[in-house]
Amino acid sequence: MQIELFGSVKVISKSQLMKNLIGKHLLALFLLTICFSTTYPQQWEREILGDRFGATALTELPNEDLVYLQGQFLGCSDRFGTPQWSLDILNAAPPMELSPRHLASHPNGDIAVIASDSASGREMLLTLSPQGILQSIDTLELNFILTEQIAPFPDGRLAILGTRFQGPVTLAVFDRQGDTVWTKSYPNGPSFRTPMHFTTTRDSAIVLTGTQQDTTTYLFAAKLRFDGSPAWENTFFQSPILFSSPYGVLEAPDSTLHILTSVGLIVSPPALTTKLTLSAVGDSLTNDTTGLPLGAGLTATTDGDGYATYRRTNSLSNDFGLQLFRYDWNTNLQWGVNHLIPGRRIVIREVIPLADSGFAAAGQIWEGPSGPSIGTYLARLDRGGRPFENLLVGRAYYDANGNCVPDPGERNVPGLILQITGDTNLVFSTDSDGNLRQALNTGSYTLNAFPNYNYWKSATCAVNTPVNFPSTGDTTFIEFPLEPDILCPDLRVDLTATPLVVCFSNYYQVSYENVGSDTADNAYVDVIMPPSVTVDSATLPIALNLDSLYRFTLGSIAPLQTGDFRIYVTADCPPNPLDLLGRTECAFAAIYPDTNCLPTNSGWDGSSVGVELTCLPNDSLRFVIRNNSNAGMSSPGGYLVLEDNIMRINNSFQLGANDSLEFFEPGNGATWTLVADQSPGHPGNSYPIISVEGCGTDTLGNISLGFVPQFPLDDNELNIAVYCGTYLGAYDPNDKLATPEGIGPLHAIEKDQEIDYTVRFQNTGSFFAFNVIVFDTLDPRLDLTTFRMTATSHPANWQILPGGILRVEYPDINLPDSTRDEPNSHGFFRFSIFPDQSLQPGDRFEGRAAIYFDFNPPIITNTVFHTISDTMYGVVSVDTPRTRETLPITVYPNPFRERTTFRLTEPLQKGAQFELRNLSGQLVYRQDVGPVREFDIAPGALPSGLYFFRLQDARGRPATGKLLLQR
Repeated sequence: MQIELFGSVKVISKSQLMKNLIGKHLLALFLLTICFSTTYPQQWEREILGDRFGATALTELPNEDLVYLQGQFLGCSDRFGTPQWSLDILNAAPPMELSPRHLASHPNGDIAVIASDSASGREMLLTLSPQGILQSIDTLELNFILTEQIAPFPDGRLAILGTRFQGPVTLAVFDRQGDTVWTKSYPNGPSFRTPMHFTTTRDSAIVLTGTQQDTTTYLFAAKLRFDGSPAWENTFFQSPILFSSPYGVLEAPDSTLHILTSVGLIVSPPALTTKLTLSAVGDSLTNDTTGLPLGAGLTATTDGDGYATYRRTNSLSNDFGLQLFRYDWNTNLQWGVNHLIPGRRIVIREVIPLADSGFAAAGQIWEGPSGPSIGTYLARLDRGGRPFENLLVGRAYYDANGNCVPDPGERNVPGLILQITGDTNLVFSTDSDGNLRQALNTGSYTLNAFPNYNYWKSATCAVNTPVNFPSTGDTTFIEFPLEPDILCPDLRVDLTATPLVVCFSNYYQVSYENVGSDTADNAYVDVIMPPSVTVDSATLPIALNLDSLYRFTLGSIAPLQTGDFRIYVTADCPPNPLDLLGRTECAFAAIYPDTNCLPTNSGWDGSSVGVELTCLPNDSLRFVIRNNSNAGMSSPGGYLVLEDNIMRINNSFQLGANDSLEFFEPGNGATWTLVADQSPGHPGNSYPIISVEGCGTDTLGNISLGFVPQFPLDDNELNIAVYCGTYLGAYDPNDKLATPEGIGPLHAIEKDQEIDYTVRFQNTGSFFAFNVIVFDTLDPRLDLTTFRMTATSHPANWQILPGGILRVEYPDINLPDSTRDEPNSHGFFRFSIFPDQSLQPGDRFEGRAAIYFDFNPPIITNTVFHTISDTMYGVVSVDTPRTRETLPITVYPNPFRERTTFRLTEPLQKGAQFELRNLSGQLVYRQDVGPVREFDIAPGALPSGLYFFRLQDARGRPATGKLLLQR
């Protein structure tokens, strides 16, 4: 074993380490932890919870998606292994009771599925779009009860081999609509024949092979022409003392035929796996013993230069995994892969060639050597049959004494963001135990970490750590230290709630952690609850209750210590529950002591700005900007006042020590927001902003809703948390939320805006959910180095996998169902991340998550998205004074790029007209506007510039103003 020292970071390399780590029986085998992507997107393997029988069939679509059968479900993963969609075949077309058996893909991307209908006893042909949408169901008139194999022709016909009810085996060809083209049934002749496998040939014929029985069992092969007429038939290995059974048949580029079969003595097994080569007219040319065990599968290769075999059996061997071997057409072994996963047992059911010359494998996976089946194994392999080339393993740890050596008691670093640069660039993280395990291709790399907290840094010995893999099959072990930068406690708090439902119970969860390098003594959390909820209980004693403020004492919190508690509440139930629907309520949490040991910016003037916004009893709004410091502002700052999301005031202020600025606006039912600047150099990340919703009403007695979540929250400091939830009626309990949502229909944000994402799930079944796994593929336009996991509802294992795939697993969560315990049937996790700083105005990024409950297919959440903007708030220039005879109107965004929104305080009546004119007064755009309160315009290919708009309703009331179009 070779040990190399780079600085003082211990790096152990060479593949002998694998033997030391996992035992001699894994020597020279490839190792990978479940659910790790590889450096290149075509290489990965996945563990997909679902039907306990695992995947039984697999096909590739033209867009490189993989579609697989998993019990009664059809699933799809993209080329990165991310779940795309799932379809329950059993319930696809009631009252039929469909049980799928085989699938294939047509050249145009459509998917063909053969399913048995237990109600009628017939086989059905299902045709689906590449997106999993059922297009047609056709009855196959052969009354199959078992389909053995299907394969498509390039012209869209489908060949099917199956067993008829109380009848012979039948090979049939159908058109795209499921109508029979021709059939051929067996047995025929003097012997009993059982066709078992077939292949389509380049001349649109079929070659099939199977067993033939009289006094012994031997091999037969036959070729059927385009119309089903026989071209030739032949038998092989016909001997009284031998038996033979085929595994598959393929056609080589030179038109020779290659059959993989078992051949053995009747009285003395085991048999040998043999490759029989036939001429194009069925004459035997050679037979070679490959030495593979019984139960092998046969698959083609995309390049046509050979074939591959794989082990396909239900063996209970403790060292069972993916075994794949490639040969040329002369039976010369080119390579072999024997891939095991520690703590797992894999049974491969099918391997297929892929368009990129690699392979895909699907099958069943078990928990441990003798544990239960847990679902489907799915892998995308490179052209060498590998899910990866080399492996980087090790751990990250907190090096409290800074000696670059892991001493007893020094904890691992869970969720540490790491970046590899060099021949390949990728970002990943350590797992929840602080271990790292990453597949890498051959090359030279540099490894760095991003601690993302104030008082820890990469140890000097761990900066720019080199990692080199000169060849394949190697493993490198790294112990990566973080050391204290400053000795100081640093308390972090997060606040999350389950969905707010009128008249129902839910809970708020407070999560806390000392992310600093020293102990925080006498710690406590203050929580201010919204007025619309009643606190029922909490999982920590309430130390103080002053009106809506609740204090919880935490004692001493050691460095890196975490904890959480829940506050159970009941939402108000007004006489008309609809009065609360759509309203946004915010809760606040702060953790103390809020120690700050960071050096003060020399340019800071010492001022500290806060904002207040209050709805007074007379339905007027009181705005206050306050300097909460004994030092005055040395220069002016700016502030904005927004009505809904339209800028009403853009002004400056400069406050002396403990001074304030106060002004008022009449309440009109809009959502009003006050935003103010901190002085340059202000420590921390404070963002003074506050919103008030529903102060007063408009002329129709309405209030505007849904604007508060569009704005950022003033919780950028780690010791402060704000959670704003919207009251819901009927809702999807499995969703993804983003805070802020972003302004307007484009969900506009600035590129330096941190985003908090929350993924929520609920067990709405009829029994406990024992395990939950969530995959959230993060948009590549997000900066993964800024990722922070901030809260989970239950103990979870999580990790960022290459490709930006966040995997969050809740083992043994035992989540109760909603009928048994509704408040505790919910779960969630929250994380924060910044957009990549290279984004430009107009760039959009989005995300959604896939949630797995035990063996069920994934639930795909809604998609959230944001658009980078440098014009966050609309500013409308209305030329006509606002009187009773004009239309009060707001426009956002303005300036705009493609589309902008007009919003009125009351709905337009039918017959309103909108016009847009250029600077020369020419009419360039006209639109009729129906009875709506809000409408968009998208004036097509108009060039950039200033335009004048005029809106006139049916009563002749106008609204005019200016629009700036910026392409």
